[in-house]
Amino acid sequence: MTRYFRYTISGRHTPVQIHANLGAIATHGLVVRTDTSDRETHVIVAADTPPHATHALPATVQASGEVQEAEVLSAT
Repeated sequence: MTRYFRYTISGRHTPVQIHANLGAIATHGLVVRTDTSDRETHVIVAADTPPHATHALPATVQASGEVQEAEVLSAT
């Protein structure tokens, strides 16, 4: 069953920069949504399981936890 996990990167980033910032997290699942503001980029990754210790987050990325599919599909 697919689950969705949100990560926040400080600043506004392009898709290439997002993958570079996420590091191993980007390979753990599939980036299915990005939302940007002037100060942050929010990234939602779809995966069957939560990331584990081998997918440690870089210091520039904050994990915000699991999100519901309805939020992933919402227009805002």
